Amino acid sequence: MRREERQQHARENTRRAILDAALELFIADGYGQVSIRNIAAKVEYSPGAIYSYFPSKDEIFFALAEEGFREIGERQFAGSPSADPLGDVRAVAWRLYEFSKDQPQYFSLVFLDRHVPRVSKEYERFSFISDMKSRALAQVERCIEDGIFPATTDSEVALRLLFAPVIGIAALRLSNRMQPDVDADALIRDAIETMLAGIRAGAPTHARRASVLPAGAIRPGESSNSAVSSGHQGDPTMAKAGAVARTVAMVALAVGLTSACDTAKGESGAKTATPAAISVSVAAATEQPITRFLKVTGTLAAEEEAEVAAEIQGRVIATPVERGTRVAQGADLIRVSPAEAQAQAAEAEANAAQLERRLGLGGTEERRQGVPGDPEERRQGVPGDAERRQGVSGDSAEFETDRVPEVANARAQLTLATGEFDRAKMLFDKQLLSKSDFDQKSAQAEVARRQFEIARNGAMQQYQGLLAARARVMLAKKALADTIVKAPFAGVVGQRLVSVGDYVQRGTKVASVLRTNPLRVQLTVPEQYSAGVAVGRSVSFEVDASPGQKFTGQVRYVSPALEANSRTLVVEAVVPNDSGALKPGAFATALIEQANRSPGVLTPAAAVRTVAGTSRVFVVAGDKAEERIVTIGQPLGDLVEITSGLKVGEKVATSNVTQLADGVQVAAK
Repeated sequence: MRREERQQHARENTRRAILDAALELFIADGYGQVSIRNIAAKVEYSPGAIYSYFPSKDEIFFALAEEGFREIGERQFAGSPSADPLGDVRAVAWRLYEFSKDQPQYFSLVFLDRHVPRVSKEYERFSFISDMKSRALAQVERCIEDGIFPATTDSEVALRLLFAPVIGIAALRLSNRMQPDVDADALIRDAIETMLAGIRAGAPTHARRASVLPAGAIRPGESSNSAVSSGHQGDPTMAKAGAVARTVAMVALAVGLTSACDTAKGESGAKTATPAAISVSVAAATEQPITRFLKVTGTLAAEEEAEVAAEIQGRVIATPVERGTRVAQGADLIRVSPAEAQAQAAEAEANAAQLERRLGLGGTEERRQGVPGDPEERRQGVPGDAERRQGVSGDSAEFETDRVPEVANARAQLTLATGEFDRAKMLFDKQLLSKSDFDQKSAQAEVARRQFEIARNGAMQQYQGLLAARARVMLAKKALADTIVKAPFAGVVGQRLVSVGDYVQRGTKVASVLRTNPLRVQLTVPEQYSAGVAVGRSVSFEVDASPGQKFTGQVRYVSPALEANSRTLVVEAVVPNDSGALKPGAFATALIEQANRSPGVLTPAAAVRTVAGTSRVFVVAGDKAEERIVTIGQPLGDLVEITSGLKVGEKVATSNVTQLADGVQVAAK
């Protein structure tokens, strides 16, 4: 995954975390108590970072409502209409109830809380709302067309009557106001069947409401009989339909009040019979220092990742690796045809050998390598093979030129001319040789000396040419070696980008190699927590591919500056990956250990009951149980931290928690 893709993935994860936190706070505290600041505290980001994703709180909830409505639409119309129109209408109502069970947070936001401004006023702006409504009405109209519902049925009114008891019963179930002995699923089925029976009897015959009053409602000052019989006096069929309409219109209210009536009956019965106390175990809330962890998100990356390129052009003749192949350092990745490189290497070696022969260096292996064999030659500083391979020729005056045949011949001529000149000078001094003969010998000696210098200079030039030829040999051999592209380090092949027959140029990427053990974990830390992160801190994290499994590492690198666009600090940790279970590019949710331990209120995890995102405990005071809404912090083994709603020393029930309610009599054991 490239850097841009990783950044986009991180932004999507952060946006998802903001929405989840807002939804959780909405369920726990209500819309009015949710703010950008406490959302930021929940996800451990700065408020400024939240504003970079959503300009206001309403925008956050509008995005959540859109998700909720989309979820409803996907459930309602997942398949094609069946051959049973009435069954399809029944399924529309039942799927709405299933949505309230599977997604209680979204259900509460979309249907129950009307304090969210944009959701209350602008939800119909969602492009798919009208489509959902049209498809639901189409199911009812199919029943009208097939004669299952009367022709006078108003499809929109019928749909509202069908949804009313479903939403009412679901609301009671979510708020825990339904008696334990009531089967909500069965009640929903009975309510749906009652609504369908009323519709089939001709209940929703109104074309549209004439005022803002609900369909079937009685106007002030108007009797029920007059409301029904108006416009149908003397028509027994329509009078019967009107009676059924009144019955159906009241069913939604009746099923919503069923549990409340049951509660009232229970309270009445309590006057005559006191319920038995519920036996519970209790434990006192304690305070102790807790090692704090900073919760952050990030992405796994390879320890090293290299995109290997060809260093020579040619035709690919072999690809011994595939994606996922484990390779050692120096292992072959691809092979390029070596024919041209071999020919160039042979030509370069032949040119170098020709110069060596001309310089008299080809008699022995030692001379072919250009290394003087005589200690005196080494003393005179003739460059050795290692020096020549680096292109260092040494001072030309130190080069032993007498080993070159041309130089040796010139030296012999010089020696002969010098000897004759010396004898001629001796005879001339004794006046036994004429002046002309003496001048001739002197000139011959000077010419021999000049020839010797020319030979020496020519030998030095040839020697420098030899060094250049040897450098060309090295380049040719390197080009020959480069026909095999090798792995730069031990790792796993991420991609093979060429195939046999492809023609590659110098610099063409042929494969990518990743070192996946260890791995890097690139984490983003909010600005307000950046001071508490340092190299050496332990890190534990989880990935979606291995749910429930924790991996540990250590912070190795802390960025010296914050990211300007998100005001976050990039932290990099290293984690072992001997088993290969972790994959680069995976999303990680991590905990970074903080330096300081701070006190926290702890209670057994069994004492906490969480329903629809709201956590509560029951404090035992005397023989009564008091319900408390609490906020959960860090888990600590079998204990859990309570950050608000509970004080140190208060006793909480740890058993039979599901049977408790506020004010219930208990017996502590």
